[in-house]
Amino acid sequence: MLSDWIALAGVLLAAGVNAAGYLVAWGAMKGAVTALTTRIAMLEGQMRAVDEWKLDVARLETRLDALIEHVRDLNASLRWMREPAARPRSPHGFGP
Repeated sequence: MLSDWIALAGVLLAAGVNAAGYLVAWGAMKGAVTALTTRIAMLEGQMRAVDEWKLDVARLETRLDALIEHVRDLNASLRWMREPAARPRSPHGFGP
């Protein structure tokens, strides 16, 4: 009879230890999931910022390409203006 009570106490003690271990593990997993959720939200915000920077860089690249094209056109115009005329022109105005 005493051994039955000792066995019952052992079973109850084991069940209590297992339940406590389960609760500790559940709390740890809940904390980990909360931390990961927070981290994911932060990373999504950073990804939005990176996407905005990509758009800014693309706009600047487009503007830079247009500016380079204008400089090339200006350089070609200056070269054209410096080249001597193919045939000399006769002066306009009064003369023989």
